[in-house]
Amino acid sequence: MEYGHLNLSDPAIKSAYIEQIKEMHGEYEILHYKVLPKRENSQNAYYFVLLKIIASESGNRPEDLHLLFKKMFAKKAKANPKGTISTANMSVSEFDSYLSMIKIWFIDMFGRDFDEEYYP
Repeated sequence: MEYGHLNLSDPAIKSAYIEQIKEMHGEYEILHYKVLPKRENSQNAYYFVLLKIIASESGNRPEDLHLLFKKMFAKKAKANPKGTISTANMSVSEFDSYLSMIKIWFIDMFGRDFDEEYYP
């Protein structure tokens, strides 16, 4: 068990856990969901390129932009054990949506899509 999450991919652990549940008394809530793959290294690399481009356009530091974008666009992301929102926990599709929101923000702020200018 890690951070209150139990991985039941091992059939022996799963079977033992189910037996324990059968012996419990009282009301409990057990959430079951499919674990999605975490964001990919290529997405992470692209994100840091975006941060550098936006930093050069806006005069802000990439680190500050990262914090700003987390507050603006990562509201639905899962918080880490310390209670802070982390983009590291986003799935591939969640992080793709996060990047899209940042790109839309850039277009709104600067009136152009940086992909066209920086990646012809």
